[in-house]
Amino acid sequence: MHTYLTTFCCCLPVVLQPFPHTSFEHEAFFLRQHFGHLGNGGSAYVLGDMFNGLQWHVYVADANGVIYADALHPLARPTHKLEVCMTDLGKEQARAFFRDPTKTAAQVTSETGIRSLVPAADIDDYVFEPCGYSMNGILGGGFMTIHITPEDGFSYASVEISGFDPNGYCPADMVSRILAIFKPGKVSVSLSVDVASSSGEYSWGTLPSRPAGYGCQSATCQELAAGGRVAFYTFSPLSAAEAAQAAAAAKAAANRPISPATVLRHMPSFSSLPTDSDFDLASSGDENEAGNRIATFLQQMRRSRSRSGSLSPKSVDVAVGAACCTACKGSGVMVAAVGAVDGCASPMRV
Repeated sequence: MHTYLTTFCCCLPVVLQPFPHTSFEHEAFFLRQHFGHLGNGGSAYVLGDMFNGLQWHVYVADANGVIYADALHPLARPTHKLEVCMTDLGKEQARAFFRDPTKTAAQVTSETGIRSLVPAADIDDYVFEPCGYSMNGILGGGFMTIHITPEDGFSYASVEISGFDPNGYCPADMVSRILAIFKPGKVSVSLSVDVASSSGEYSWGTLPSRPAGYGCQSATCQELAAGGRVAFYTFSPLSAAEAAQAAAAAKAAANRPISPATVLRHMPSFSSLPTDSDFDLASSGDENEAGNRIATFLQQMRRSRSRSGSLSPKSVDVAVGAACCTACKGSGVMVAAVGAVDGCASPMRV
């Protein structure tokens, strides 16, 4: 069984969050104290562009090592998850999630289009006073959850769809429908599966097309040491001129061959991270000392990188393909994919 921690970077400024939530490094070290005895001791990944757009943080620990899809019990199945996080919601769209005493939560769910995302789901929804919305929906072994803060200036919405048959709907179509409901100014999309592919190929995790009216800022794929994969995309709205230019570029790029393969460096394993004494400091409440240890460690990593070109002497080289992501063609964004990437063309059947 996997244990995941994923965080969305644009929440409270880190100075307003209590330790260990002051940084992902602190969180990963804290989690390793509790789950480091499992499998390989846990792995931590950061996906996305540090300077442009958003980043997605993932911590994974597994007690059983890598599990392959063809080794699962016949009644078991991998968990496929789609997560969409949005900020700067359209003002008109956000207004629907302010409480109106003349409307029930069920009406809001239907009128906004949320009900249509998984029409057959059994939904429990609520509109808060004076504003805000949450819902949970279940259908068979799958579930959907949505949380919305609609206030202007810091509006936010998150949608998670997990546990459904991956052949039952197309992620690209679902993302487009979600964005049509909220009209966000910034979007991050994560697609993950928790079981390794025996062939090394994953049909889940690649968006065959970008959402209409949006450009792809970054796209990253990461194969997990514990098995499975996470793909992460960031999108932002296109101006009219950009939309026309992207359409022309996509048409021209359709006939271009993909870029040649390249090599990326894996995140350093936890064997190259601080010793247990460093984690003991964090748990003892001595935050300054823990912070000093972490800062020293990061300086050592930077010095190691400048000498060898890698994150750490213990980093693992993995051969990957660097190809123009089908969702990003014409945008100039390259996707670094660990393992093979293919598309999804399944019709929506959820």
